[in-house]
Amino acid sequence: MLQLFDPANKPMTYFLVSSYALDSSQKPEELEAHENNTRRCLDACAPTEHLVWGTDANASIGIRSRSDGSSDVDQDRVIGFRGVSHVNEAGRELHILLGLNGLCVPTTFFQKTPMRYRSSAHDTWHNVGNKRAYQLDHFF
Repeated sequence: MLQLFDPANKPMTYFLVSSYALDSSQKPEELEAHENNTRRCLDACAPTEHLVWGTDANASIGIRSRSDGSSDVDQDRVIGFRGVSHVNEAGRELHILLGLNGLCVPTTFFQKTPMRYRSSAHDTWHNVGNKRAYQLDHFF
């Protein structure tokens, strides 16, 4: 935990989490143990604390489609319109976990300018085989 003070000298407590998610090639019992540990960690964050979670999630969570037909009321509040569109199974599971905990992927709500050596402003990993860019690392 980290405690800072706002301009009115009121304490603000931050619950800091850093994690590395196992990839899908790991044993099912190891994946389940990681999932349980992640849930326990999120549950440990008190309602009065601000969660800051950085993770190498090995999860491609994708972006929201502008043509999904949803209204403002029922739109997806976990992901925005910006970022890498690819989604994998780990990304679908992470999306559910974030939604259940009232969290979002902030990087998908803001336009970023790509650096000259990157194909996308949001990517965090490149597959050397297929040359595709993926966003597998996240902050919530």
